[in-house]
Amino acid sequence: MKKLFIFIFCGLLCVTTGCRKKQPSVVIDSGTTGELTWTLSSDGTLTISGTGEMPDYSHYYSPWNEYQDYITNVIIGDGIISIGSNAFLECKKINSVTISSSVISIGHEAFEGCSRLTSVTIPNSVTSIGNYAFSRCLGLTSITIGNSVESIGNNAFTHCRLTSITIPSSVISIGNNAFYECSVLRSVTIGNSVTNIGDFAFFGCKNLTSVTIPNSVISIGDGVFSFCSDLTSITIGNSVTSIGDYAFWYCSGLASVTIPNVVTSIGFWAFGNCNGLTSIDVDNSNTAYSSEDGVLFNKPKTALIQYPAGKTGTYTIPNSVTSIGEGAFVNCTSLASVTISNAVTSIRWWTFQGCSDLVEIINENSTPQTLVGDVFFNFNKYACTLRVPEASIEAYRKAEVWKDFGNIVAI
Repeated sequence: MKKLFIFIFCGLLCVTTGCRKKQPSVVIDSGTTGELTWTLSSDGTLTISGTGEMPDYSHYYSPWNEYQDYITNVIIGDGIISIGSNAFLECKKINSVTISSSVISIGHEAFEGCSRLTSVTIPNSVTSIGNYAFSRCLGLTSITIGNSVESIGNNAFTHCRLTSITIPSSVISIGNNAFYECSVLRSVTIGNSVTNIGDFAFFGCKNLTSVTIPNSVISIGDGVFSFCSDLTSITIGNSVTSIGDYAFWYCSGLASVTIPNVVTSIGFWAFGNCNGLTSIDVDNSNTAYSSEDGVLFNKPKTALIQYPAGKTGTYTIPNSVTSIGEGAFVNCTSLASVTISNAVTSIRWWTFQGCSDLVEIINENSTPQTLVGDVFFNFNKYACTLRVPEASIEAYRKAEVWKDFGNIVAI
């Protein structure tokens, strides 16, 4: 630190004495980290050299920690095979990083919070990018990922300002929250070796317009594309077997989606609150799910899973249906009337949540169904007419929840 004070003092002396020549860059501090050496120059360049691994560091305890607000450029020299965890955590003045082609791994939180970093090229030698490696790099607009990277860690690029990203074909897994709330991200290319897209990987990427999930992907995690409000096109690869809870929650620009034949698991509210969605279509050879008129059912059509929130008008639930799933009609704001057949015995949580234009429910069941959970959450029962068999009017007027309808009349 003394050397830095000397440098600052000399700079001030130059100003006061009228120096006009640009001072040459000089080393103001140096040291070792493991078997490597480092030098810090007066122009803010930190150079790390030697052969071997850079150690992992505890938060804020790298050997150059005291210069966090001074380092502007980082050079990782040839021969270094790893960048240690927390190596440059919260070095907010760094605007450029050069990573040598000898580096194999980038540790957890290595560059987290480097808010002035704008562009990074990850060389082809790197095979793994650690958790939070570039998280909160708020100025990062460009990233090139080398074609040997196999895994992108959890939260690796959260809150970055990337506008496009190409995930090379070497990548096998994309971690949870990997690109969480990269709000200006418009374009994503997913390589054809990716098998797993982690939970909330692209959550809140509200400018993302189109995604093709390659045939290599087996699972789409929970909330992967939630709140991608500008997403208008999604192609789901033929190898996908599971789609997680809330996977496309609030994708209001999505108009249609096709479920491929091998999908055996669709999570809770996977397509809920997609206000522009008018059709969910299932491949006819799928053994777990089916669709009719754009509505999602289980294969035998005994359970109604999701009614697209963008469909308008009236709807009659098929006679084969015995249960209506959680949130099946959630925020179907343009649905005016729904007819529930007398075969339906189970209506579950939040089924009619937020159905603001629903003015009529025709319930053909002579016995009021026992409702599981708050079926009519955020729903004005006084503004909706409930039509039931004439002989059952009194039963509905006495039944829990059903009795709260302001107008119960005969079918």
